[in-house]
Amino acid sequence: MALGLLLLSFACKKENDNNKLPSAAVLLEPLNGSVAGSGAVVFKWQESQDPEGDDIEYVVYISKDSVNWKSYTTLNNTTLTAPAADFEQGEKYYWRITTENSFSGTVPAHEEGVSESNVFYFYTTPPSVSELRDSSGHQFVNLYWKDPENLDHVEITFTPQVSSITQPLRVNAGTGKIEMTGFENGTIYSFYVKAFNKLGHVSVTDTIKSLPLLPINVHDADFNIYSTITIGSQNWLIQNLKATHYQDGSPIEQSMYTQEVDEGYGRCYYPSVALDKIKKIAPKGYHVASDEDWKALEKYIGMPEDEINILSSFNGIGAIKYMTERGATSKCGKSLSSTKGWDDFGTKVGNGTDFYHFNMYPTGYAMSETLGFTGSIAHILTSTISPSENNVTIVRVISNQSDGIYRAYGFYGVFGTIRCIKD
Repeated sequence: MALGLLLLSFACKKENDNNKLPSAAVLLEPLNGSVAGSGAVVFKWQESQDPEGDDIEYVVYISKDSVNWKSYTTLNNTTLTAPAADFEQGEKYYWRITTENSFSGTVPAHEEGVSESNVFYFYTTPPSVSELRDSSGHQFVNLYWKDPENLDHVEITFTPQVSSITQPLRVNAGTGKIEMTGFENGTIYSFYVKAFNKLGHVSVTDTIKSLPLLPINVHDADFNIYSTITIGSQNWLIQNLKATHYQDGSPIEQSMYTQEVDEGYGRCYYPSVALDKIKKIAPKGYHVASDEDWKALEKYIGMPEDEINILSSFNGIGAIKYMTERGATSKCGKSLSSTKGWDDFGTKVGNGTDFYHFNMYPTGYAMSETLGFTGSIAHILTSTISPSENNVTIVRVISNQSDGIYRAYGFYGVFGTIRCIKD
């Protein structure tokens, strides 16, 4: 009898010593069947209850196939953020949570097993279109893109609205473009492009801006508008550049250009900006005029053949008297210069005749970001590397002191204006 009571007492004590499991976690977010977004995913659940008030260890499991699971552990928290690198766009994922006690110091008898939550599933945001680009012209805008996988259709909206175009515009998979007309020239339009996959889930919105213009106009990445002129077989911009971004939209470092003096004068740029063949500062379809482009222009406006290749050295306005003038007899410099803005030089009239409507203003030049000598000189960079040193261009110099055009070695660190010509 005594032995039986002892065994019963031992059994009851062992049962009482066993630690009880915390309750199973109740899953909250992402909701079952929802789209969790793009990037990192935040998981939330209802706090579990533990009879003894012990610390609770939550293990979050995530899987694409509900067989192979990746785990993340957190203590006493009811939220966990899994990094974006662990997820692919437009995929289905399963998730669940186990809970168990966590102890430090003296460890009592552990419970057996863990508490299991339900299993939820969610989707990540599908991929958007890629390689989105535009072309525009007289009252039209065309958009082009590359479809993502599992695309059903693309939806496009834009602002400001055009009364003749009903929005949203739908483009089925496999098309990759849309052509639209009825826009107002000179107005910047913002286009918003969403990709819907075959489950009806929508991507993040891609945005692109476009500026329809008359055929005689073009714009740079900042949407500054330029006019064009045909001289001989060449098509030139008739304003100096004033862009602060490259064609791809990336900013030009502020230390690489000066502020604009006035309308038409443009900015002066560090020579490496004119030499950049990758990012490109010129408007689309145009390029920074090369030394050869300038030679072709000079020949057309009457520069003697034996003066075309004369090359001097320019390291400041004081060097002009030591440089060899080209095309002075046919007044090549004056025929390209604007009819206003040039200072007189002594008794010599500074303004040009602008015979070819090239409209070259005397923007000046700079040895740093501070511009000087405005009204006296046009120091024009080309896209041709100077034979004197790297990161310097062959330049053209037009001065109020002379009638011709100087062709010169650029000087390191001297900023100059940029003119562009059609590809």
